[in-house]
Amino acid sequence: MRILYIDDKAEIRALLGRYLESWGYDALGAPDGETGWNLIQEHRPSIVITDWIMPDLEGPALCRRIREAGFPEYTYVIMLTARKDDVVAGMEAGADDFIGKPFNKEELKVRLKAAERIVHLERELALTNQGLQEKNRRLEESEEQLRQLAHFDKLTGLPNRLLFFERLERAVVESRRSRSSFGLLFVDLDAFKAVNDTYGHKTGDGLLVMVGQRMSGCVRESDTVARMGGDEFCVIVRGVNSLDGPVTVAEKIISVLSQPFDVSGVTCRIGASAGISFYPDDGDTVELLMTHADDAMYEAKKSGKNSWQRWQAGSPRADDGVLP
Repeated sequence: MRILYIDDKAEIRALLGRYLESWGYDALGAPDGETGWNLIQEHRPSIVITDWIMPDLEGPALCRRIREAGFPEYTYVIMLTARKDDVVAGMEAGADDFIGKPFNKEELKVRLKAAERIVHLERELALTNQGLQEKNRRLEESEEQLRQLAHFDKLTGLPNRLLFFERLERAVVESRRSRSSFGLLFVDLDAFKAVNDTYGHKTGDGLLVMVGQRMSGCVRESDTVARMGGDEFCVIVRGVNSLDGPVTVAEKIISVLSQPFDVSGVTCRIGASAGISFYPDDGDTVELLMTHADDAMYEAKKSGKNSWQRWQAGSPRADDGVLP
């Protein structure tokens, strides 16, 4: 174990050096506090024995520097002083122990053995804390992975059904409280089954990933694009005062999904049919909004696909919009 002893009196340094080396310690000596501080930074001794009164940097000031430095391993500090009144001030500065001057050889040996035990305990505690921190980090990573699996679609990375319904329920509650509106889109891909059947599921999966990316580019950060399963997607369009907002999003989605997709060298052409329901006009519950958006989507498919339709009671095919 490395020990640094600091004293401005050469005879005391010589005595400490002989004792420490005879007891098997890796001993370093310094004639003043500043030199001692430089050696501490360079060699990081486990134990520092320092005189209280020195011409440049006194023991308490040196001790405070050590504590403020925040070294990764604990430095045990023993003060040498002939004044009993120095004990309280030294402890407040961060000293661990005191030895009176003139010191007794056997007392010094016993104090150093006690210091060794404390240093070893501090190191074991630090290792234990590191282990706990690593376990906590892994636990947090595992929890994040579980949260991702529970709330996000594994293929596209979009919110899944569970997270979507949580956000839709929240949208209903917040809109009811603030008396505001929002739009819900139910989007089903056209001709996706043909891609799967013709080129296989790997190409189909790649296509779904690209569909999710294109749809996400059609909405704002406050909106939600979710994959409900298969080739079905839903979109929550928040913060709108009229149907214009959801309609604009629907038309953007239909437009971008009608463009060709290059999936690993395979050119795929699909389209999309979208149904729109609008809170609170078309329903004031999650169930009604979903049912009406789904019904409107099927009406859009019946009307020729690659189109959107808004649900309306008694006239489900009114307000339809077909893109050229």
